[in-house]
Amino acid sequence: MRRTKIIATIGPSSENKKILKQMVKRGVDAFRINFAHGDHKKFTKYVNWIRKIEKELDKHIPIIGDIQTKVIRIKLSGELEIRKGARYIISRDRGIIVEEPTFYKNIHIGDYILLDDGLIEMKVDNVNINKTEITVTSLVNGTLKPNKKIIVKGKSTSGNLLTEKDLKDIKFIIENQLEYIAISMVRQKKDIVKVRKIIEELGGDPWVISKIEHPEALKSLEEITQASDGLLVARGDLGQHIELEKIPVIQRKIISLGSRYGKITILATQLLESMMHNETPTRAEVTDIFNAVEEGVDAIMLTGETAVGKYPIETISWAAKILEYADSYLEEKRPLHYKEDFIESLYDKFARGVIYIANLLEGRIVGYTKGGNTARRLSRYKPNIPIWITTHEKKVARKINILYGINPIHEEEPGDIMKILRKVKKRLFEKGELPKGTIVIYVVGMRKETTDVMRFEKI
Repeated sequence: MRRTKIIATIGPSSENKKILKQMVKRGVDAFRINFAHGDHKKFTKYVNWIRKIEKELDKHIPIIGDIQTKVIRIKLSGELEIRKGARYIISRDRGIIVEEPTFYKNIHIGDYILLDDGLIEMKVDNVNINKTEITVTSLVNGTLKPNKKIIVKGKSTSGNLLTEKDLKDIKFIIENQLEYIAISMVRQKKDIVKVRKIIEELGGDPWVISKIEHPEALKSLEEITQASDGLLVARGDLGQHIELEKIPVIQRKIISLGSRYGKITILATQLLESMMHNETPTRAEVTDIFNAVEEGVDAIMLTGETAVGKYPIETISWAAKILEYADSYLEEKRPLHYKEDFIESLYDKFARGVIYIANLLEGRIVGYTKGGNTARRLSRYKPNIPIWITTHEKKVARKINILYGINPIHEEEPGDIMKILRKVKKRLFEKGELPKGTIVIYVVGMRKETTDVMRFEKI
């Protein structure tokens, strides 16, 4: 049974209901909408498709709304062929156009300019006296397309993180009841606090994922972790600011810190990059995904592979295949993902104890959660036993579907919780998920935000 989850990004290659449905059948657990590309009309269509697919396949599919935040992009009338050693002008009104005035404020001769996710690198030769125009020399050959991102390597853009567009996108996320909001380019705890305040004012409750992709975030990583519901290791942008050889260590640090505080951890960027053009992954990509599971991620997130790649469905099949093997192999090697430095509440320790007992009894866990806390507590220890979590809230069932090892069940009918759990047990028995003789461990939180009751019985 695969326990590590798959998140897929929707884009031109997959913006079709039939393709999205096939992707879910092959193993997608959640979808990401990248608000940097498209408009609300298009995003509404995506949401409607996913909700229909969810009903057709009897699934609980969370949607992550990924807000762009302050990103500077270039303007070009068409594609521009870049030649190594050639000089170019970047200005507000000619050459490679960058209209954002804050871009020029902190640029100096000798700085490096990165375009198109670092594929094109240029060195600054001259900055005019008014800081409105720079001359650069390209260090590589390439093709530069309109609307690509541009950054100064190792430096931040001044000003507020959130733009007017972001505020509109957050409103869209709340109004359309998306389960998650991912914040790009988080730098400090205050960025998350500000987004949470806006969410509260709008009456929403999506869980907040902080994308760690800027070196400034590494300086405040512990505070950011505590303020977030989850962390996303965005290796693409990190690799533009930080030496590539350091990325594996930083990745491990982020995942480890997320585990320490019981936060959702997601790994993204170039996981199956070669499958954008090929039907099979490279050996290095397979190893990369396996190592991510071993490090303790809840999910992997595919970006360009499913958004603009040639083989979005095949990519999901391979991701599911690799993850299933990794989960199975590590089942005996890692009976419990726990370290002495884990920050645990009383209820976290109770959940850990439940997993110990379930392993000892070779049992299965059937639990109940109202807001998702019990599911999160059980999932953080990366248990290698099947877990089904029931909830009355459809939105909660979707949210917890990203969590490692959690199989959500939405139970609409109200009633006594233990009766509901026994009814769920009966259904699972009838489906063959809980064979005769299985020991079922029931776990619930009888009070708000707790996990404090455990019972067990043999089928």
